[in-house]
Amino acid sequence: MSHSLCPNKTNCSMTEREEGEMNIVVMLRLIMASMSFLGAMSIIASAIYRKTVCSPKVQPIFILSIVDALLSVLWMSGSVVWLKRGANTQNGSSLGCFAINLLTVILQCTAMNMTLIYALLAYSSIKHRSVYMVQQTPVSVHVWHPFRTLLSYLTAWSLPVALVLSPFSVLSVKYGLIQKATDCACWCLPFYGNGLPRLQLGSVNSVGEEDYKLLLHHFISSYSVVLIANFAIVLCSLAAVYIRVFLRIRQIKMMQAQAEGVPLRGANQAMIVAGQKDAQTRVTLFLSIYFLSGIITFAFGVANLATQREQTQHHHHNHQHTARTLEKYYTFLLFEVYCRK
Repeated sequence: MSHSLCPNKTNCSMTEREEGEMNIVVMLRLIMASMSFLGAMSIIASAIYRKTVCSPKVQPIFILSIVDALLSVLWMSGSVVWLKRGANTQNGSSLGCFAINLLTVILQCTAMNMTLIYALLAYSSIKHRSVYMVQQTPVSVHVWHPFRTLLSYLTAWSLPVALVLSPFSVLSVKYGLIQKATDCACWCLPFYGNGLPRLQLGSVNSVGEEDYKLLLHHFISSYSVVLIANFAIVLCSLAAVYIRVFLRIRQIKMMQAQAEGVPLRGANQAMIVAGQKDAQTRVTLFLSIYFLSGIITFAFGVANLATQREQTQHHHHNHQHTARTLEKYYTFLLFEVYCRK
């Protein structure tokens, strides 16, 4: 039995005033994305012009800038679609926003991972330079093993693809989410998620509509889990890396003192103390910038989960059989673990 999920194509659940407010938000987002794109492109252009793309010091920030530039393009694309069509999802714009939505999540996670790789390379370089600094020998350029570097880059790109596309592909292929989203959802709403859908469906007594809403709740919850987990893992990893920086400096200081049999004095001591303070300042700034830039993503994911928990519990009460068919990946994890705890 077929169910008419969408009585009309213009079905975003917002008033004319809300849509006007969204237009203001999307204009601000478009401006910010444009500035981010120009900043990333300036780094890319500078590296290409100076022919330092393959330099061990420049390569990580170059690749991170590419990710930021692509992410900015997606933000601008979603903003343009919204400004062009607003709440109207006709002519396939909804399907385009669905693709933009998935790609945005992937690149957000990739950017976080590339930030971690940049931090690991910086830590490796600091450790290498600190040894030579204490030993008062010439400092050479420290390079990661090519295989290790390649493996890190592949992991940074492939892991988000696997985490994002595997559960979403199950929902899309097995349960027809893409087709239903094409007909029903307004995916280019200018929220931080670049496509959080808000539906205005018909009668709540329709089993088809209830099933689709439940499916959509699981999709949004999966989206949120990916963002929260990636942000938390990278943040903890960054903190662990830079704790090791401090411990390494302290260890070198103790080793040098033991080798000489007396506490460090004079210029050598001043050099290490200055290096330690400089490292602490850089680490504090780096972690602060990452935390402030990523906390919005984290808060967005937490808010989504808080909202979806109540809604999913309501649907589970009325449609237990539907929930049992969604025992795939994050869908099963969220429904059976998070919503039942």
